[in-house]
Amino acid sequence: MAALENSLKVLFLLFIASLSAIAVADEGFLSASELLRAAKIQIYPAQSKPGGIILPVFYSNSNVPITLLANDGHTYELKRVVPSKEMNLDIDTCGPDKETVVAWTSTAKKTGQFIFTGKLPPKWKLSWTPVLPKKVSVPSCLHYKANYKMSHLKAGTVKGVSGAVFLADFESPNAVKRKANPAKDQYQERNDIEADCSVSDYKLQMIGFISPNGACEILRKEEVNCEGQGFENGSFDKPLGLIEISNGPKSEKWLIFLAHGYEGDAYLGVRLSKDRPIKDSDLDFYVYSGC
Repeated sequence: MAALENSLKVLFLLFIASLSAIAVADEGFLSASELLRAAKIQIYPAQSKPGGIILPVFYSNSNVPITLLANDGHTYELKRVVPSKEMNLDIDTCGPDKETVVAWTSTAKKTGQFIFTGKLPPKWKLSWTPVLPKKVSVPSCLHYKANYKMSHLKAGTVKGVSGAVFLADFESPNAVKRKANPAKDQYQERNDIEADCSVSDYKLQMIGFISPNGACEILRKEEVNCEGQGFENGSFDKPLGLIEISNGPKSEKWLIFLAHGYEGDAYLGVRLSKDRPIKDSDLDFYVYSGC
């Protein structure tokens, strides 16, 4: 009887896990986009491998048609690699096991990091344009508190956007001390009296634009605590590119940043609007792996 109960518990947990996976896969990136919803298009992350191989994080082993948003700004229909083969995704998982998916490719052997499901309506346009990394001097307008130190400035240019897109990190005095004297393990690190984890702005992150004349346009500021938890319990990273969808005069531009969930991989989408700072409704923090 106990063995039967344990078997039922295992089946129930597997069933719940499958439902969770379906729920995640059904919620595409940039789901707040009105135009994407109108077009019945859903965008998902993918990974490019040598030889024009594309690994969809979701739908790799389904019959749903998949199209690549390629780095050259065009779209390409994908087909499974023949003979079929499975490859490991480079994503965070709960444990040592690797996530394995079926490999796809296009006849043009193009690369990209997003795919979409659904069929783009006639005369609609959907494109992905990667950022070109660029070294920029730190402008005087880019600062936080006087005793905070800038630790990262990651920037790049992207066609269709004026100025350099950037991410800036500012560390508090506590963060600077902790980095200079790292603890031996995470438990000592979290209990380090010099690292005050009670403050939300242990670090401060900014995203925005730097104009050619050195002026700053801040899109968003987010406080991050000592465990790397800020907006949606995650953190922002370098700018990656621009996703644009248009239907005649109607269009949306989404700046895409690399991001990190508390225990997983993520993307940040920022819908460009006239609002400053950008509202929550114009942000999509998309965690697609982890625990």
